[in-house]
Amino acid sequence: MLISYFIGWPIFQLIFAFIINRMSDKYFQPENFWLRSRSWEFSFYRKILKIQKWKHKLPDGASAYKSGFRKKNIESYQTDYLYKFIIETGRAEIMHWLEILPFFIFGLWSPTYVIWIMLAYGLIVNLPCIITQRYNRPRLVRIYKGTNNKKGRVEMSENKKGKIKIIKNGPYIVSGNIELSEKIITPKGKGYIYTQGKQYEDKETYSLCRCGKTKTPPFCDGSHVEANFNGRETASREPFHKRAGILEGPDLDLLDDDRCAYARFCHREDGNVWELTTWSDNQNLKNEAIIAAYQCPSGRLVAREKDGHEIDPEYPQSIEILQDPERRVSCGIFVKGGITLESSDGYIYETRNRYVLCRCGESYIKPFCDASHVTYKFIDK
Repeated sequence: MLISYFIGWPIFQLIFAFIINRMSDKYFQPENFWLRSRSWEFSFYRKILKIQKWKHKLPDGASAYKSGFRKKNIESYQTDYLYKFIIETGRAEIMHWLEILPFFIFGLWSPTYVIWIMLAYGLIVNLPCIITQRYNRPRLVRIYKGTNNKKGRVEMSENKKGKIKIIKNGPYIVSGNIELSEKIITPKGKGYIYTQGKQYEDKETYSLCRCGKTKTPPFCDGSHVEANFNGRETASREPFHKRAGILEGPDLDLLDDDRCAYARFCHREDGNVWELTTWSDNQNLKNEAIIAAYQCPSGRLVAREKDGHEIDPEYPQSIEILQDPERRVSCGIFVKGGITLESSDGYIYETRNRYVLCRCGESYIKPFCDASHVTYKFIDK
């Protein structure tokens, strides 16, 4: 009988997981009857059950699966990620409810008291996880609606059409009718602003030079072939939150992955972003730190509130060719708005709201810019 208990529960769990993971997202919407949050719940979980003191100690079942969605911490504030997180809390909750139900089955070949033991076991193991999902979900929905400016049903945001495909030892192929323009990094006081440069003709697809040798910048003219360009992609493929270090300030934290394109927007009138973060108990300086972080085009810097909220206003999709007259150089390619980036071997890089691609051909972290254009005095004209 003991062996049947140890074998039985995992079998039921595998069956339920197989079924639940193949069901449509529509069954796990937060406004569905079984998943809807009741007005009394949040206060009950927080004040009576003191959930904030123990929920982080629960194991995350997703870590057992290579493709599992981890729900231990919020890793991004992009709307599609938040949508997925919300749906997965619903999926997990239903899974845990189902794992309680088979308790009576063991009574078919065991004494009656075993049913009650199994019920107690099912509740002890699953109820804390159910409560955690019901506590987290309404908080996630509030963040999602604030980020996505939606007041109605939670839905996956429209698939973004922009894509950049890297050609082996060749150019970037841009598709999706992405607006292309030139921006000039211009000093203003102790900081910098962008001023408008050229506006390029709209095209559904175009190719941007990656080797730095083209005679028709910023577009590719095939010079990479004659130059025998080595465009091997050497940048780490670890996601931003795995690479980034954390600078903790009194009222603001700063995530920094050290990928610098030397655009210098991290400098403000009252100091640089690192200094401003350490002075963030002053509201004005905190606001300056936030601006300095999200204006960094490379995506190196992300300001994070103490409650974990990352401040990164979402850009519309566009691509900007950067010029830096102050340093007498041409800079990288500023990619905005979560445009998909595919490597030459078919790998899809982590989707980011902002990043800068190398176009001088000299970066040590290809395809991303590492400010080598400054060292090599790259000029595209």
